[in-house]
Amino acid sequence: MSCSLYELEYWQTRAEELIQEAEMRYEESKE
Repeated sequence: MSCSLYELEYWQTRAEELIQEAEMRYEESKE
């Protein structure tokens, strides 16, 4: 099973979005 470059870029983008969302929630809950 091989991953296409398109899939890799897609999941990399999704991961970055999830990380940003998690950081935002962390900052909000810290206050």
